[in-house]
Order: sequence, then C-alpha cells, then structure tokens
Amino acid sequence: FNISKILQDIEQIETNWRAGNFQLEKIQCRSQNSKGVYCLQYDDEKIISGLRDNTIKIWDRKTLECTKVLTGHNGSVLCLQYDEKVIVTGSSDSTVRVWNVKTGELVNTLLHHCEAVLHLRFFIGIMVTCSKDRSIAVWQMNSPTDINIRRVLVG
Repeated sequence: FNISKILQDIEQIETNWRAGNFQLEKIQCRSQNSKGVYCLQYDDEKIISGLRDNTIKIWDRKTLECTKVLTGHNGSVLCLQYDEKVIVTGSSDSTVRVWNVKTGELVNTLLHHCEAVLHLRFFIGIMVTCSKDRSIAVWQMNSPTDINIRRVLVG
C-alpha cells in the first residue's frame, strides 16, 4: 500500500466534495427479486456487490454493466472482500465462500460459524471472520483451496 497516495486521494475527494466538483452515477444493482445491496467493494476496473437475493454481482466500472452474477449462497450476502485472485463472501447462510475473481468459479466453502457471517477481512495469508454466533474465527489462507481455521475467539 502506498499510504502517501491514499492520503492524497482522500484529500482530493474531500476537496471535490466541498466544491461540488463531482457527478454521481446511479447503477441498477437490483434484480427483480432483490430487496437490496448489503455490501460492496470497488477498484478502477470493477464494482463487486453482495445482495439480499443471495448473489454476488460484478460490474464493469466504466460501462456500469453487470458482467457476472455469482450464485451459491443460500442466504443474503452480508460482507465481501476481494483482491487480484479471489473474492471472499460471508452470508446469512453461515458460510464463507471463496470465488476465483477472474472466472467467478466457486473454489471453496468454509464451514465454521453457526449463524450469519457479519464481517470478514483478509490480508497476507490470514483471514478473520465474525458471526452473529458471537465467534471470531482466524483462518490461515495458504491458497484459495487450502484455508484452515487457526483459532476461534468467543465473546
């Protein structure tokens, strides 16, 4: 991470916001049976959203067109994070799922939590998930298909 660049970008966003130098663009994220978008992340190329209709949608950032719809969760997608290799999603179905970011293929399903997965974060081989079941799980991420639980914290 280039912290100097991040701080510069934040300052530019704040300056533009105060001066009114921006144009909001609305994208249609809902499917016909969707009741809302619960989470998202974006970069220069794409927007990835997690929806109440149990799907993950990948959008082209420039055209604002939906390019992929990922299915596999049996509950609302409540949280997500992605990097250049994977998208990791947490759901009200109590699972954490790992997807190939380029193909959209489901590559792993992690079972530990007993209730909805509310939040997750991963960075350099470690992932942490938390759930409505009051547990925090710490996972070792060796590869998208080799992810093992290291520790569980309760409370």
